[in-house]
Amino acid sequence: MGSPGIDTNMIESHDTLVKILATIFLNPTDPNGQGRKIFIQQFLGCGCPDQVVEQARVSFFVRPLETCLERRIASNPPSTAATPLEKTVNHILELPEILRWPRERSGRIVHPSRWGNTAIERAAETAEQKDRLVGLRQMCRVTVDAVIDVTGRAFFFIVAQNRADKAGLRRDSLALQYRAGQLLYQIMGYNRCRLFTITPDEAPKRIPEIDTALTWRGLYRVFSETRDRYPFAGSVLELLEPAK
Repeated sequence: MGSPGIDTNMIESHDTLVKILATIFLNPTDPNGQGRKIFIQQFLGCGCPDQVVEQARVSFFVRPLETCLERRIASNPPSTAATPLEKTVNHILELPEILRWPRERSGRIVHPSRWGNTAIERAAETAEQKDRLVGLRQMCRVTVDAVIDVTGRAFFFIVAQNRADKAGLRRDSLALQYRAGQLLYQIMGYNRCRLFTITPDEAPKRIPEIDTALTWRGLYRVFSETRDRYPFAGSVLELLEPAK
């Protein structure tokens, strides 16, 4: 079934994304997570089993790497030596595992998103190390429109785009989001993190690391085809209709 009458030019990308995912993921009358399974398995192409997908969670406009490290840092007592968290992240970033991150006077780690240039210069021994620490700070400051967490398996980052986005700036942002996701899933012990964009109409990937360039028309088609088995498909489709 096609998508007759839908004018994707009228969609307010970020607002629509939030409303649709809230309808799907935060619906208390969908206890079996049927909407989650349709979105994650059919639209995103995830092969995770039903019992895992049913428990998937969504967050909006979050800094996923910042949140992850904030929780890990809070659970570590002050230490003068490199902690397991530092060693893990340093290893992934190809830094010396014993490299100590900036600290407060108490010995507690300062969160990377709060690092100043002077603190980074003191921690780094080479220009290359400095660049990697600056990169970590940048990744922690990245905000993602929607993050779907399939616990223990995968993260899905979804970024809404429209024609008004400046291509150059958006590519830089997408590259940082991708890098943040790759670091996040490894810290968390997940299998992968996939980056998706969603646009009004079909468009080429702005960076090659994007998993799939999704469209609102494609989303409309998927939920049109599931009307008979997903009672809330109509609610999703209404959000994709032209603005009145």
